[in-house]
Amino acid sequence: MFRQKHTVRNASLIVLLLTLLTGCGTAITAPTPSILPTPENSNSRSLTLEQATTSYENFQRARDLVLADGGQGTERMKASATGDALEEFMIDAQDFESRGWRLVGRTSFDSIAVQRASTTEITYYVCDDISGTDLVDEGGNSLVKPDRAVRSPWSVTSSLSPDAALKVSVREFWVGDDFCD
Repeated sequence: MFRQKHTVRNASLIVLLLTLLTGCGTAITAPTPSILPTPENSNSRSLTLEQATTSYENFQRARDLVLADGGQGTERMKASATGDALEEFMIDAQDFESRGWRLVGRTSFDSIAVQRASTTEITYYVCDDISGTDLVDEGGNSLVKPDRAVRSPWSVTSSLSPDAALKVSVREFWVGDDFCD
């Protein structure tokens, strides 16, 4: 299905705002693989899944920290995001800052499944869970609707960056069949 980049970004922002991604977290630790495993390596599938999981955990943790600070301190995302994913997050963070929003709590994810892997990138599906989060305005008032969706499906690509870190480079809301249970 053909999708325009701005439509995907808008859908991503809408899902971010409507489903309430975020919260606080712990220190950010960037993954440091020097090269991803090749399919010929018998341990490659489990190692690739582990690398994808670590990359996405780092991305989610950094996102949570920045949004918990109302969109300030976006430079923290550079350790775990690059490319389109970083650009789109910067726009979302600026929106949070201009509206005076702050996220409380912590996102989680599950159902991660690798779709493709090469020596430079991994593409996978993941389900974000925002049930432990809240979105508050400048006065600390919750903006969350009680019947919000708390799980959302994403297609994510993590790429090996020039500094040998595996970073989320593409993160798109999945518009196909919902694979989140």
